[in-house]
Amino acid sequence: MDLYKSKNYQALKINYTNDLYGYALEKGGCIFLTGSCPTPTLKVVYEKLLNSFVTDNKFCSYNTGLTGIKKEIRRYLNQHSQLDVDVDKHILITLGATTFLQQLYLYLLDENSDCLMITPTFQDYYNQVRFTRASISEVAMEERAPNWPLDIEKVRKSIRNNTRLIMLCNPNNPTGKVYSREELTELGRIAKQNNILLVADEAYNYLIYEGQFTSVLDIPEIRSNVVAVRTFSKEFSMCGWRVGYAYLPEEIQKELFHLQLSFNTVAPSISQKAAEISLQSEEIKAEAKKEVLRTKEKRNFITNCIDEIGHGLSYIMPKACPYLFVKYTKDIRSYDLCKDMISKANVIVSPGIGNGESGEHHFCVTFADCMEVITEGMGRLKYYFSNHY
Repeated sequence: MDLYKSKNYQALKINYTNDLYGYALEKGGCIFLTGSCPTPTLKVVYEKLLNSFVTDNKFCSYNTGLTGIKKEIRRYLNQHSQLDVDVDKHILITLGATTFLQQLYLYLLDENSDCLMITPTFQDYYNQVRFTRASISEVAMEERAPNWPLDIEKVRKSIRNNTRLIMLCNPNNPTGKVYSREELTELGRIAKQNNILLVADEAYNYLIYEGQFTSVLDIPEIRSNVVAVRTFSKEFSMCGWRVGYAYLPEEIQKELFHLQLSFNTVAPSISQKAAEISLQSEEIKAEAKKEVLRTKEKRNFITNCIDEIGHGLSYIMPKACPYLFVKYTKDIRSYDLCKDMISKANVIVSPGIGNGESGEHHFCVTFADCMEVITEGMGRLKYYFSNHY
């Protein structure tokens, strides 16, 4: 059927990893070092959730969030960011992080706008921004140890008259960088000076191996111009429940909520209740700490494997997140290299070009999966580089 496609849709470009997913699934027999084998939601959540049905079966949530979950988020932010937030003015319960970011872009951006991205970064941001028909500018972090430093002056010089936001992923997917307090403070000051927003996706705020995580919410002087979005999928093992939350300036919170209602994307009440239970659970907090240690062991296993492979592969040790961003020296596009790995070794990793122009000549290995999958996948990666590279 030869249907007309909107200019918004036509602005989208290929999602390189998703395209390779399709190729790998069609070929069959592949090991995926691109996704995860999520930790199941703990039994205590289901038990308390079922009990809540008996005592309170009213779950309508056509508001900025149920009272219980907002109360727990206030306590959480008070504990971790020394922020006594007015949750009714600044917190919005969201349908996960990604859906919220898409709606934020729709709210802020159009064909006359520019979004400044700090790269390499999470690949899904790109098509979400393109769908608004806004332009995208990139400032690349410097690829040097120990932690991918950011040249603040480059950011400052990249601000245009039509720049509407600075987008960053902290901790960073795919590099594992954790932004310093100084970097975040300077980015926030730039946002305030230019009357724009600094938007921080903090999905992996808990998964820190070395050093300390600093949130944009930890810095009082920049809060007036920041948006921080988080998800319950990672830290609280709630992948698939589709629930998260965002901190926003008061005037934006109200307008984003109206946008949620228009798209009917208020987070399901049952998911909000489960998230409230998770925030209260000491068992889940203890499990999250164990998960950090387990994932760090996987990181060390993966980096040892890359060291053994050799062939000019290099990386900067990630300080956070379940990703290793590997640089290679061969003169071949990352998409073509990753497709060749599927073809000849039945293993799929993500091409770095999907993470921005600065990601070319890299590939990303995810180590969120179970050790059985990781071990088999790294064995196939070794085979590829030994026989076909």
